[in-house]
Amino acid sequence: MIDPYQHDKLWRGIGIRNLRQAGFGDIVELIEEPSHLALARLESEGLSVDFAFIDGAHTFDFVLVDFFFVDRILKAGGIVVFDDADYPSIRRTLRYIVKNGAYRVYGSAGGGAETSKRARGVTGLGRLRRALGRLRPLRRVLSPDLKEADWIWI
Repeated sequence: MIDPYQHDKLWRGIGIRNLRQAGFGDIVELIEEPSHLALARLESEGLSVDFAFIDGAHTFDFVLVDFFFVDRILKAGGIVVFDDADYPSIRRTLRYIVKNGAYRVYGSAGGGAETSKRARGVTGLGRLRRALGRLRPLRRVLSPDLKEADWIWI
């Protein structure tokens, strides 16, 4: 587990304490440094994993860097889970990965009323997207961010 804030005043070690109480204390190591530094070091040490859960900083650059290193240590057939995939920056990262990597989406958690509404294109942005998509000359020049919803790609 990589968490530079595990023992700060807010969290006070609750994550590692819960893992130990659940019986996983012997198989979990806590690394208290930023993920971009820890993952680079773990790769250089030759670590290889079957599963990774990415829940670090929620900006596109940090999520992509975390994924970059996870991709390098993940065994073939391994699984990567992204927390907070409904954040726009994380959706963009997932869209990039699915379009450019050898990964596929197995599923997505959530699906509440807001997600269902967006999936149907009921939002104002969805209506604008559909209207712009009907204008043939614009289809070729609009970026996917404008003409297609993020959730189409993930």
